Amino acid sequence: MKNKSIIPNIIGMIIISILLIFGASRCSGPVPQATAPDTAKDSATEQTVPETDAEDAETGAEEAETEGEDAESAEEETASAGEGSAPVELAFTDVPDYEWYRDSVAYVFGKGLMNGVTEDTFSPDSPVSRGMLVTILHRMAGSPDAAGAVTFPDVTPGFYYEAPIAWAAGNGIVNGYPDGNFGPEDSVTREQMATILSRYAQNQGVDTSAAADLSVFSDRDMVNDYAVAPFAWANAVQLINGVTADTLVPQGQATRAQMATIIMRYDQQFGQEAAGLPQE
Repeated sequence: MKNKSIIPNIIGMIIISILLIFGASRCSGPVPQATAPDTAKDSATEQTVPETDAEDAETGAEEAETEGEDAESAEEETASAGEGSAPVELAFTDVPDYEWYRDSVAYVFGKGLMNGVTEDTFSPDSPVSRGMLVTILHRMAGSPDAAGAVTFPDVTPGFYYEAPIAWAAGNGIVNGYPDGNFGPEDSVTREQMATILSRYAQNQGVDTSAAADLSVFSDRDMVNDYAVAPFAWANAVQLINGVTADTLVPQGQATRAQMATIIMRYDQQFGQEAAGLPQE
């Protein structure tokens, strides 16, 4: 009977030993799965290292786009200048590349329609005189001979605008003041500019019948009667826009930068067509 009682004890001890061994193996086993997200974070961090190459690639793409934009700008300048394959070089220190009027100045200078005030200045913000405007139009017409002599007493013989004024007056493009003078040094107003440009266009065979509705401008009533139709035409063909969305400022002075832009617009729209020359 004593031997029979020993057997269950031995079996119990074996079972306990097996359980202890199994428990120990679990304690020394692999890291629990709960730590997996931390491993994923580490992997993500390591994967950020190659982004430097990606940033370099993006920078390269941006540089390529910039070069493309520069090429487009050069093409626009070439087209504006109308001087072949190379953009017009400007030596004017007061016409930086970033100004809105740069291409206009390059255009009129490249075509010999407007010169600088000095060799290295254009004076874009200076007002345009009546003598300057007539001289520009005379050049754009091909510098034709005058129909007669100058009759305005305030036009100095031999001065740069003498022949242009004689030509313009002889063709009905300009008139003098009621006192008989022309006022070549007077600043030209925006409505005078529209009127003289309209008469020049008619002289060159351009249809000036287009007419914008000037009533959309709050200062429409400030336009003198003689300038209403010319202003309406110039605005309709987008030669002269409002100073703001609803103001024309007809009595305001025209600057040389504005004049360069208007002359460029006119020449691009009507210059070659009116002169009967082949398109470039």
